[in-house]
Amino acid sequence: TLLCLWDDHESANNPWMHGAKNHNPDEGEGEWALRRAASLQAYYEWMPIREPAPGLSRAEFWRSYVFGDLATLVTLETRHLARAKQLDEKDYAASINSQADADKFKAEVLNEPGRKMISDKMEAFLTDAMKTSKAAGQPWRLIGNATPIARIGVPDMEKLGVLKLASPEQMQSDAAKKIIWQGKYNMPYYTDSWDGYPWAREKLYAAGRSVGVHDMLFLTGDSHSFWMNRLFDDAGDAVGLELGTAGVTSPGDFVGNGWDLETAIKLDKVFGDEVNEVVWTDNFNQGYVRVELFPNEAKVSFMAVSTVLKPSYTIRVLKETVIKHKGNSIVYTKS
Repeated sequence: TLLCLWDDHESANNPWMHGAKNHNPDEGEGEWALRRAASLQAYYEWMPIREPAPGLSRAEFWRSYVFGDLATLVTLETRHLARAKQLDEKDYAASINSQADADKFKAEVLNEPGRKMISDKMEAFLTDAMKTSKAAGQPWRLIGNATPIARIGVPDMEKLGVLKLASPEQMQSDAAKKIIWQGKYNMPYYTDSWDGYPWAREKLYAAGRSVGVHDMLFLTGDSHSFWMNRLFDDAGDAVGLELGTAGVTSPGDFVGNGWDLETAIKLDKVFGDEVNEVVWTDNFNQGYVRVELFPNEAKVSFMAVSTVLKPSYTIRVLKETVIKHKGNSIVYTKS
């Protein structure tokens, strides 16, 4: 069975409600609404999915899947119906030259109320599905989520001795300059993810709390990297866990940005050691995540392929963990 949800490249890079990062209507690319409609039509025609339920548009692509008395899975639509325009570092980095500047930006711009990721209709659908699952006594509530939801603030790479702009190669590397700047002010690693929409993320967490759900398990893609994350709301209360999968063939950012293996491993370790919500990450390997659900636990295996360059390859278990309920929360109990 193939259960689908979309992110950005089904239409254009980093789309939002009224446009996309690489859509240029003034350069002959036409109206965004027409381009989006054509991409959604192609998606429904070529992907093995049902047409929307009566009364829903093609853009309202969210679904709920019930697995007996074991689990409910809800897939999110985070691109076309409500998402506010992304915050691009190129637009604000020059104005942040101190920690005070960074704190002001986070408080007034990044956390601006009303910057949505999902529509009110989608949120109501999710809340109702979680409420029904809870009332039915199902042990698992899964969220099919396109892009990371954990708080992934960049650690201070220079202070920790991971990266220094010393060599000629790094001096010329935009990736090195960017991550060092992000770390200096503990800025989000991604602003196209939920980290760029903290108001929307807190609103989603509050929706879960409103129906007594504190154990959402997010199954996440987009970053091309493996993640094990713990999730907390603004008050510091646990709301669930996140499992992020690498790309099947596409490299993670640390490798895609040109870091050598030794540096990539250092970056993985410092994110796991220094970022509160990150338990473990691997940006080097490609593969997939296997999740086996049982009434009392979930067994998780991060599966890596030996090569993406040849038809013949082998698969190995990169890491395993077990998730169990502890009170109203779910926790990693074994790795």
